[in-house]
Amino acid sequence: MPTTESVLSLVTTGNTTADSFSQDRTGCCASRTWGGFASEIIIFNRALSALEVTDVENYLMLKWGITASTTTWLGTLGTDWFNPGNWSNGVPSATQSCVIPDQANDPIINGTGTCNDVTITTGNVTLQAATNSTLAVFGDFNNSGTIAFNDGQIEMRDDGASNTDQSFSSSSTIGALTFNKTAGGSVSLDSTSLTISSLDIPSGSFFTLEVPNGNTLNLPTGMTQSAGIFDIDGGATVNVTNGQTIAVNGGTFQISGTNDVYPQTTTNKGTITSAGRWSFVATAGNVSLTGFLLDRL
Repeated sequence: MPTTESVLSLVTTGNTTADSFSQDRTGCCASRTWGGFASEIIIFNRALSALEVTDVENYLMLKWGITASTTTWLGTLGTDWFNPGNWSNGVPSATQSCVIPDQANDPIINGTGTCNDVTITTGNVTLQAATNSTLAVFGDFNNSGTIAFNDGQIEMRDDGASNTDQSFSSSSTIGALTFNKTAGGSVSLDSTSLTISSLDIPSGSFFTLEVPNGNTLNLPTGMTQSAGIFDIDGGATVNVTNGQTIAVNGGTFQISGTNDVYPQTTTNKGTITSAGRWSFVATAGNVSLTGFLLDRL
């Protein structure tokens, strides 16, 4: 049973009798009772569609001032991300997570869309072209669908006060990833293989971006770091496309592998590699390399 104000829906598949709402089954467990408050009970004499159930839930949540922890994309009224009617529990916010399955109408963000945890299952998200639109993520990001970035970006961020650890994973290419994290914490790139076309750690950042052991980060256009910490764990790999550059203009760029003696083990080293030649340019900040392999520099 919920421990906070909630909306509960019971949908039956046939005729049923309902009574004794605060008491368990009289045949076995009548001594067990529920001691909470039922502010409102609505009973229908017919089966409701899934959309009607959602409408009733939304009505009750709005009436009683209840905010759901998660809202799911429905696309009922079109493709507008910011239309509350397109979501099961209203437009998501920095404190409300969102789930995006595939629908007839997939969401389009024109401006800055915000979510706590983002889960794109089979859905498709479009960042409106020629608008520099942003999907701001205050929690974890997990994408198994597709994203049309156009000139937009994903921004991993915090509230500016709370130390926040976040995870980031995607089965498809990320067009542009940036950050607005100033209160510490970390972002862990948790895909076994993740491709980010444009990766930028901007000035003012205060957090650690981590490539964990066993994972590979592919950088088709290199990356730029102006602040924060970029950490390649031992056993992790960063693959830089031929002719591209890792540019460190501030912060700390580090590889945290194992510094062992001969005969050394390669699997515990942090590796930067390329199919061709790549460049490393540090004009400011710090570079700390321990237990590392630099291939084709």
